[in-house]
Amino acid sequence: MSDAEIEGVVKAWTKLYVGVSSGNPWLKYIQIFENKGAMMGCSNPHPHGQAWSLSYIPSRPATILQSQRDYAHSQNPIPNVPLLANGKPSLLLNYAASELAKHQTGDEDSRVILVGKHFIALVPFWASWPFETMVLPFQRHIPSLAALTEEEATDLASTLGAVSRRMDNLFECSFGYSMGVYQAPVHRPSAAELDVNATAAEEADDWAAYAQLHVGFYPPLLRSSTVKKFLVGFELFAETQRDITPEQAAKRLRDCPDLHYKQRKE
Repeated sequence: MSDAEIEGVVKAWTKLYVGVSSGNPWLKYIQIFENKGAMMGCSNPHPHGQAWSLSYIPSRPATILQSQRDYAHSQNPIPNVPLLANGKPSLLLNYAASELAKHQTGDEDSRVILVGKHFIALVPFWASWPFETMVLPFQRHIPSLAALTEEEATDLASTLGAVSRRMDNLFECSFGYSMGVYQAPVHRPSAAELDVNATAAEEADDWAAYAQLHVGFYPPLLRSSTVKKFLVGFELFAETQRDITPEQAAKRLRDCPDLHYKQRKE
């Protein structure tokens, strides 16, 4: 897909996120995700997405949201790092700033893959999958897709495109993955606009005050186009074992060209 086509997908996500939230005030969470590849259990060969709308916040997003809120109330601001809209420090803005600072020094152990105008792509230090990637804003607090400016939406699309092309280029194959959007649980303009009770709107507003939009790629390929990473045995029952370090994964993706391998062979 071209970056322009990906931007159309980002806008479709945004329209869905806003529309479903506004039309169904009982909802508490919307999970948007894309799957790609037969190895991910996909019946369609092309990337395709779904959105699950739930009456509760699932456990993983709930943990992420709670961690962001706890961090905001337990840490002091870091100089020259953007804050949340409420003036408190942001867990993910601070994390992005720390990874970007290391990358800008030319450190060989940088976990950054690429830096856009508004979004950064990196392999987080806690990555479980070999080439797990996070795409997140680093310039300001963006709680959800609905808060993106036109320029930010364009940059998000181009960053997602650059990441997916590098993944394909890594083993010169259609690199399978699951990709999910993390953001404020639902879009709630106001209790009055939605004609819902104030408690529901206030709860959504509270999460939006701390949530930072980000996207996660969880790809299973390990050493080649056919060798898949499996979480079994010790990894299922104890903890994930990394086959390569996040720094090694980031360097391999960073060193891949942006031009798709199929275009290079034409």
